[in-house]
Amino acid sequence: MREPGTESGGDPREIRALADVLHASGETYRRDGDFARAAEFFRKSLEILGAAGSPDRQVEVRLDLARVLVRLGDVDEASRLVEAAREGLGGEGDPRVRAECHQLLGSIARGRGRPADAETHYNRALELYGEVRDDHGVAA
Repeated sequence: MREPGTESGGDPREIRALADVLHASGETYRRDGDFARAAEFFRKSLEILGAAGSPDRQVEVRLDLARVLVRLGDVDEASRLVEAAREGLGGEGDPRVRAECHQLLGSIARGRGRPADAETHYNRALELYGEVRDDHGVAA
């Protein structure tokens, strides 16, 4: 069954609004610690954004989904999502978003038992957060 508003010819603004609601629901579940449920909502949001052709929003949702997947121990899928998000940035983009990618890659490397790789990614995240004057909790 398709989500409402994803039919061919649907208003792109309505489709993106639905994706935003699903994303917000995922955030609520994430904050409540229900990572599996959060992942479901992030996946639905990502699917709709893909159909709506919203690459900028897909980057954000991919990273949010990757965060909960790391918490669930699925570092392989989390890694694929972070790499897809990085591709969506095209090597450029907001340094804060690039830093988030490296922070997540650090968590993934740590989850894979690769502390040296984790440290490399965390250090790169700190450099990028330094560009925006925000260590985002990495320096703690």
